[in-house]
Amino acid sequence: MFDRPLRSFGPTIRAVLPLLALGLALATPPVHGFERSAEPNGTVSAEPNGSVVERAIQAFRNEQSGSEAEIIRLLRSPDHAEPVLDALMAFERLPTGIWRAVSTSTTDEYPSATRLAAIRVLPRFGTREAATRLIALLSDPGPGLADAARHALRDMTGRGDDWDDDRWRAWGSEIEGWSDRAWASAMTTRLAARHRDLSVRHRALGEEVVGLYRRLHVELDAAGRTTLLAELIRDERPPLRDLGFELAGRDLSARTQLGPEVAAAAAARLAHPDGATRAKAATLVSRLVPPDAMLTLTRALKNERDPIAAEPMLLGVARWPNEEAVLPTIRWLEREDAPYGATTTALWALAQADLLNEQALRDRITTTLRERGLGRGGEPALKLLVRLGTDADLDRVAELLEATDDPQRNTAANALAETRRGSALLIEAAAQDPRLFPPATRAINTHHASPEGLSMLAGLPVIDPATREAAILDLAARIRPEDLARAVIAAGLPITLSEQALARLADPELQRTPGVIEGLLLLAEKRVQLRRNESARDLLATLDATMLGESQVRRWNRLRLTAAVGAGDLEQARALNAPSLDDWLTAWRNLPENSELRQPVAELIAERHAREMTREVREELGLTNAADNANPDD
Repeated sequence: MFDRPLRSFGPTIRAVLPLLALGLALATPPVHGFERSAEPNGTVSAEPNGSVVERAIQAFRNEQSGSEAEIIRLLRSPDHAEPVLDALMAFERLPTGIWRAVSTSTTDEYPSATRLAAIRVLPRFGTREAATRLIALLSDPGPGLADAARHALRDMTGRGDDWDDDRWRAWGSEIEGWSDRAWASAMTTRLAARHRDLSVRHRALGEEVVGLYRRLHVELDAAGRTTLLAELIRDERPPLRDLGFELAGRDLSARTQLGPEVAAAAAARLAHPDGATRAKAATLVSRLVPPDAMLTLTRALKNERDPIAAEPMLLGVARWPNEEAVLPTIRWLEREDAPYGATTTALWALAQADLLNEQALRDRITTTLRERGLGRGGEPALKLLVRLGTDADLDRVAELLEATDDPQRNTAANALAETRRGSALLIEAAAQDPRLFPPATRAINTHHASPEGLSMLAGLPVIDPATREAAILDLAARIRPEDLARAVIAAGLPITLSEQALARLADPELQRTPGVIEGLLLLAEKRVQLRRNESARDLLATLDATMLGESQVRRWNRLRLTAAVGAGDLEQARALNAPSLDDWLTAWRNLPENSELRQPVAELIAERHAREMTREVREELGLTNAADNANPDD
């Protein structure tokens, strides 16, 4: 980078470069076997929400009121915990007020990267509690956590370079009997004090160098940034390499276009000895999406042995499933230290891509999933068991539908909804539990978009009736137009909902097959029942007798008569082809009780069908002299 002539940079950058050259000669050295660097003001963040962390750390540094509470709040946030912990590394001493939040971040409830960051922060408290917690973490099976705890103990105490875990535990038992004064004396020995002072000075210098590079990054145009970032990522000094990854991620979040050199530099780092560096490289390759991203990440995964580095590679496989990734992903599933969530997510993507068809591979996957238990791996693991497993596996997953824990129940439901066999168990359970209505709806939409499925859906209990109506209309839109009338009738839907479900059949572009014609007649009937007579007449006018069967013609004529009468068009009603008494009575009965048309229509019926009318019909129509007024020749 410094081979470029100074005149090729702007005036601000020309002033910065000599300082960079001096500072880089004193780059941050390793601290007891592991390396750390921090950004200016103790902040480290590549995320868009980094400003939140930066403000909180600055307030904390300035000992502003409420700053400790804000740090504790951010430590409890999955999105902020890790950058806050990274920022806390810049502090020589930390107050005990945030001890519990940092200590909690080392538990197995947090992701591995967050736990590692918290372990590295613990020495900053300098308390016996911190030492005791670090000793307890020596037996933690998480990837890299025990090593990090050993390094942290050495950093904190200035001793133990050749101690094994048993010696540390013995020392832990010994310090329980120390007085506070003895503990303070041990923590302020000359070696520890000298080491910490040296670390602080090196860290401050590293922060200054990193800050200068940040200024340089801001001054450059897009092409210059690409060159800078590629060179930073290729740099062998951890603070600068990490800065390159961070700034590249920040540029991508800001939608800044980066050239292919950055992707090439990141891909080259997939072979770096440090697992954390390989993890950052894999994440950056996934975000940059170079043309060979799929093969690059898959081939890196084949050789990867570090769970922290494997995690983003597996997530890359989930994004770009391919046959070459099948065996490496299964091998990671079978490892005890696997990043289980990322592994099962990748395997589920492979299953959806139909790349897990060999029975031997399916058996390896299901055997391992059973051994790990249903409580691990989340939804992808359960989906794999449902897709690849046996009926016994389905039954085990279905048992979780009775769980009192909502997330666990919903996870099992979503997994069962993936297959036709699983959806049958889900729908059966949903018939007794309205909380399962949403996943049961998804299962029916996926596997039963048919008249039978609509009947199933209409019969399920639901907490909110409006949710059922929306689900019914959504499913109706998926059913073949040819089958829609049969589906609506079988489901026994209310009139309004039936009309809404059938409405799409009125599309003039839709082919008028027998099933569609049946649906149109049913739609017209529903509109007549809803007294939307004009709309029904328009719909019926699109049909003619040549399209219809004998029974359909009779039905069509009756609906036309009822719609005409309801619309008050008695002239058209008179002109229709010989409607029967039953047809006229149907039309009269469809009129509202207070309609002014009831009497004229009743008299018209008497005029045309007096001989067929019984006393009961005349009384219903309110015609006491119907027989006298009738035309016997009509």
